[in-house]
Amino acid sequence: MRWFAKLSWSARVSARCRSLTSGRGSIQIVSPIIFFCTLLFGYDASPQTANVSESGVKAAFLYGFLSYVEWPPDRFSSQAEPIVIGVLENETVAAALREIAAQSTVDERELLVRSMRRNDPLEGLHVLFIGRDANTRLEHLVAAAQERSIMTVTETQSAHPLAVIDFVLIDGEVRFSASVPAADRTGIKLSSRLLAIAETVHVEAMEN
Repeated sequence: MRWFAKLSWSARVSARCRSLTSGRGSIQIVSPIIFFCTLLFGYDASPQTANVSESGVKAAFLYGFLSYVEWPPDRFSSQAEPIVIGVLENETVAAALREIAAQSTVDERELLVRSMRRNDPLEGLHVLFIGRDANTRLEHLVAAAQERSIMTVTETQSAHPLAVIDFVLIDGEVRFSASVPAADRTGIKLSSRLLAIAETVHVEAMEN
């Protein structure tokens, strides 16, 4: 049986932000979760009302996700191996992500952004962002990525997304849903803190 839990997104994020910033005289961007708060409430995560593009918001989210995902131990050959993000069919997201990668690290790992073309090999990737122009090949791409423990991120706005993370636009604002079953099939774990700010969390349970 498949079901999903959906709570008030804004209420959950507001509570999380208050818990992180209470008692502080000022907010410093010291972690992706605080970055989410600044992005979502400072810029309202709305390309229509903020001085930031939809692609820029998605790139910022992609960066933020990385600190709240646990890969299998053998996915990195060393502590110095960078995190490689492949971006397929969305060069504007790739460009925005490169700007972030140029001045950011995650757990002391550098970030590398690889623009992907159709039929490019997936070897060496840790994250694959699949642009909507590649949706016709989505099922194949997600299956291939799962076999390699590559976290998948899409922008399909589907009620039943195949990827671990799927971006959605709600009232012109960028949000995301998360799929625990897709994460399990990929062999990765999503932090409860990441799930807490998802618009929708899809969960699969076995029927007795």
